[in-house]
Amino acid sequence: MVALKKSNLGLKGGLTLVELLLAAMLLTMTLTGLLLVFLNVALLNETNRYAIIAYGAAQSKMEEVKSKTFDQLCLVSAGCPTGGIVNNATFALPTFAASRGQGRIEILYATNTTTDLKSVRVYACFKGRHQVGDSITNCRSSPCELKTMVAK
Repeated sequence: MVALKKSNLGLKGGLTLVELLLAAMLLTMTLTGLLLVFLNVALLNETNRYAIIAYGAAQSKMEEVKSKTFDQLCLVSAGCPTGGIVNNATFALPTFAASRGQGRIEILYATNTTTDLKSVRVYACFKGRHQVGDSITNCRSSPCELKTMVAK
């Protein structure tokens, strides 16, 4: 006669509740990490798109500055010839709302000792959709800045 062995219920080869919960927790943590990576990449993509638009606007404005004569680049508005550009003039960035993007032109003499050379900087500042604070009106911490020198 063949003797039958009793089977242990715990050794049947299935998953216990603890193992199942541990697997679900690991899966949740992995998916959460992947979602965060995806969201950060999407935000960086948006910021890069804004930077490209801002650089394009700054480059366009710099080309306009380069087309002006030395005397048309004015430090003050009084006595500036028609069609001239005045120091701290602002311009709009395309596709940005006025509160989200702005450009500024800074015109200064290159040194304190000479008036034959002007330094011109074009800034383009923007705030992304998810950024708050950091006013764009000063525009000195700009991610987009172009500089040139203009001689008399």
